[in-house]
Amino acid sequence: MVLVTENHAAIPRLRLRPLPAQASTVPLSAEQHAVVSHRSGRLRVLAGPGTGKTTTLVEAVAERIEGAGVAPENILVLTFSRRAARELTDRITRRLSLTTREPIVRTLHSYAYSLLRARAARQGEPPPRLLQAGESDLMVRELLQGQREDGREEWPDWLRGAIGTPAFAAELRDLLLRTAERGVTPARLAEWGRRRRRPEWVAAARFAIEYQDVADLRQGSSGFGAALDQAELTGAALALLADPVLLAQEQARVRRIFVDEYQDVDPAQARLISAIASAADELVVFGDPDQAIYAFRGADPSALRDLVVDRTVHLTRTHRLPPGLAAAAQRISGRLPGQSEHRSLQTTSSPFSGEPVVRLLSSPAQEAAFVADELRRAHLKDGVPWSSMAVLARSPAAVLPAVRRAFAAAGIPLAAAAGSARLVDEPVVATLVCVLDIGRRPESLTGEIALELLASPVAELGLAQIRRLRRSLRRWRPGAGSSSDLLAAAIAGGPLPDDLPDDVAAPLRRLRSMVQIARDGAADPSGEQVLWDLWQATGLPDRYLAESLRGGRAAQRADAGLDGVIGLFALAADLAERLPHAGVGAVIDAVTGQRIASDPTARERRSASGVAVLSAHAAKGLEWDVVAVVGVAEGRWPVLQSGTSMLGVAEALDAALGVPAGIDPPDRLEDERRLFYVAITRARRRLIATTAVDQDTVPSRFLTELAGSEDLPTGWPEAADHGRRRGLRLVDLVADLRRAVCDPATPPGEARTAAEHLATLALAGVPGAHPQDWYGQHEVSTDRAPVADSAAVTVSPSAVEAVLTCPLRAVLERRGGRGRVEQPQVDGIVVHALVDGLARGLTKDELTVELDRFLDTRQGQAAWLRARHRRVLLAMLDAAVIWHAENAIHRQTIGSEVALRVAVPPPGPEAPHPDGPPPPEPAPPGAPDRRVWLTGRVDRLERRADGRVVIVDFKTAATKVTKAQAAEHPQLAVYQLAVEWGAFDDVIGRSSSGGPDESDVPATGRRSGGAELVYLRGGRPQVLEQPPIDPTSMGIWQDAVRGAAEALASAVLPAVENARCDRCPVRGSCPLRPEGRQVTR
Repeated sequence: MVLVTENHAAIPRLRLRPLPAQASTVPLSAEQHAVVSHRSGRLRVLAGPGTGKTTTLVEAVAERIEGAGVAPENILVLTFSRRAARELTDRITRRLSLTTREPIVRTLHSYAYSLLRARAARQGEPPPRLLQAGESDLMVRELLQGQREDGREEWPDWLRGAIGTPAFAAELRDLLLRTAERGVTPARLAEWGRRRRRPEWVAAARFAIEYQDVADLRQGSSGFGAALDQAELTGAALALLADPVLLAQEQARVRRIFVDEYQDVDPAQARLISAIASAADELVVFGDPDQAIYAFRGADPSALRDLVVDRTVHLTRTHRLPPGLAAAAQRISGRLPGQSEHRSLQTTSSPFSGEPVVRLLSSPAQEAAFVADELRRAHLKDGVPWSSMAVLARSPAAVLPAVRRAFAAAGIPLAAAAGSARLVDEPVVATLVCVLDIGRRPESLTGEIALELLASPVAELGLAQIRRLRRSLRRWRPGAGSSSDLLAAAIAGGPLPDDLPDDVAAPLRRLRSMVQIARDGAADPSGEQVLWDLWQATGLPDRYLAESLRGGRAAQRADAGLDGVIGLFALAADLAERLPHAGVGAVIDAVTGQRIASDPTARERRSASGVAVLSAHAAKGLEWDVVAVVGVAEGRWPVLQSGTSMLGVAEALDAALGVPAGIDPPDRLEDERRLFYVAITRARRRLIATTAVDQDTVPSRFLTELAGSEDLPTGWPEAADHGRRRGLRLVDLVADLRRAVCDPATPPGEARTAAEHLATLALAGVPGAHPQDWYGQHEVSTDRAPVADSAAVTVSPSAVEAVLTCPLRAVLERRGGRGRVEQPQVDGIVVHALVDGLARGLTKDELTVELDRFLDTRQGQAAWLRARHRRVLLAMLDAAVIWHAENAIHRQTIGSEVALRVAVPPPGPEAPHPDGPPPPEPAPPGAPDRRVWLTGRVDRLERRADGRVVIVDFKTAATKVTKAQAAEHPQLAVYQLAVEWGAFDDVIGRSSSGGPDESDVPATGRRSGGAELVYLRGGRPQVLEQPPIDPTSMGIWQDAVRGAAEALASAVLPAVENARCDRCPVRGSCPLRPEGRQVTR
């Protein structure tokens, strides 16, 4: 319809004129004609990707109305998503140019809802409400919390620690949904639980009854209609059609039924379709069993296979896939179970070969950079719009950070789906929700939260500014608590010093104002108004708008922030409409507990000018000119390990199908291969499939199937001259020109041309083109050694090992470059304390009490996680007890956690080094006179029967060194040196006679009896020994100790590549790493 303006007597009038019907311009194949001309009976259409399924469906509907004279009201087209329903509606409307009283196209849930709404209207009742995932999750969490607060012991003991977690609530809701879809009542679920000895099912059945009672109570008290989730909606519609009169009325109205994507129906939906189609003149179902990818949502792929039909038509002529891609797709589909003619794809004439590009890269960053380079080439060379490209992944969250960085560097606009991440993952949303929660619960404003707020987008204080603020508050209020507590008090509205600088005071006052707004609005019945006031108080609306209009990286960040805030307001408004007077707390719980996008249509809102990034599931039904499928590594795609289920959802579904207990689930590989098939068949012109590989990651079998070869290209592509292919970015051009200018091997004429180009770019203001911007052009600020030659240096055995591994890392970590303390380090400290307790005579039971007391102080740890952590620590304590008992038979404990401090002897004559580690770099002049102290702490000293001392080092790591590595272990060797130098003579003497005695030294003159590493993880001790140090090794390790001391005092430090580089906390300052090359270049 079009709006036409007519002027009569100078009075404009508007009226609608119908657009002329648009006849089909697409030539139909013989198979498509067979579907279009079908008039009665049951027909199944199996259609491969791009074979014109939607066109066939539209033409079939048009033929029924135009050719057969069927009234539009007698036709029902069912599909599965709002997007698909809108697309079909638009195409049918354009094709026929007509309007109807009732929609021809509906989603299955929309159709079920229409039945219930019509019944409610006939009986004068309020229409039913459809619960969204966020609201249903919230109800489940509230009921579980009520059970805990009432002290009701509804669940098995082993589950109680997990009941308060969002994961448990989500799985419980999934169990309720999936069983409801299969018509399983709570009573039946409880019966299965008793039969199969699954008490959690019995508890879930009781919970399902309580859930329904609460939902009914809310319905009665609110005046709204029945609140139904998606599974209940279909079940309610089936219950309605169980009335023969109502079923006959609906069957009389709906005479011809078309169902799209039938392979994705769940059992309840299949029963609903069967009910209304049982008396219909015609039922036509479209589908592709190879694209059945929604089993995790309850879909039953066997429904398409088992449907009783009169005829099956196969659509095989693909209009989407070029020849190379069609052949590759058939290599994937050919490995799926079952035989079907629709897999034999025939291509139409295409100017593109479509051969897939498969490549293995060395890291996720390089993989993202390669994909960005390929897409940029397609845009610049082939003219493909950004909006006609997509990056697909099995899990977008895993690849999105690297893709964002690479695309930003390449200048590629990104259009990640709005629903691809939780709202609270957006920093500005997290800040608004955090302040909102502080208004409701002032005690939640801790020192840690204060630091997060100061670093948030609202305040954006840097580390230096926060440090200045801390100092100002401590000077102003000395002795008033920790600096973090003072920060929290300042944000909460406490008094402030008058001398705060403006760059700190302004953001702080902004936060204080927001906290006050949140307090004042804590009683807001909907949360919408207080959220709006908080957003206005951030100072971000105008700034984000300006940044968004300027473009660039800042625009992308601003767009993401604005999208997040809009999503937050939409969630609050939707929650207020569905749960009036739920309050601010409900908004906070809905956002923080959100596991998926609350708006099911959110993923459809993408920028029209950017490259889409979304999951393979979300890509179903879409297509692009260029598609990159990333992260295709074994273990990541396919994912063959089923997720751990607390409630046994899969077994419950098997029970619904009559599968006996103990039968293995079907092969997950088929589901994963179908998902990959869907992803690769979204491309119209070009497909790129990649993964990053390393020693722990291998390419997926799907890549070799796609390429048709085991030999996959690796690394960055080569140029025509066999050099590295240059990227099509300005920064790549500048880098190549600079390389040509600086490389002595470049011919003079070529170097001069490169310099002229750089000069042109520098005049244009291109960053990095002018030599003054180049790294390494300035003189070194100082080459003076940080420690004078005459000054003493202290070195520990661990520092010796660190210097031998990488001197640069050892020194930078010593100067404050260590990473944050991780859980394994905390475990190590705890276990060493427990082992020390054993040496001091404490029993295992006493140490267990102390361990529990320590674990009780660990705040913010879920109960089930704390229980698992406790089991791990107790297992290591058991191993230590076993080791203690075994060694008490033939060795005597001299000391535990023994401090070490001994002067390192000056170097003697040069000794041969046939074995052991290579000596460090030669010491500078004057170094032999340097005083070096060896310090540290030994886990355990043990005396053998022959009087020699054994060093024991306890380890809590899961990964052990080899026997050969233990024999040359630097720390153990240096500890043995300390024994030979007499570092522990005082302790050794006290342990035997109360004072040092020469008789404590063995007759051989050697003190050390070797050393050992004792690994405790796993519950049994595993011991790796190092033999006693000999005179030759003593010389080697003495040089190593002095060399380490000189390295720690030197101004020049080599960086040594090793197996720990990827986890190095100072790699941003290492010239061997891409992120640290600016140090020397």
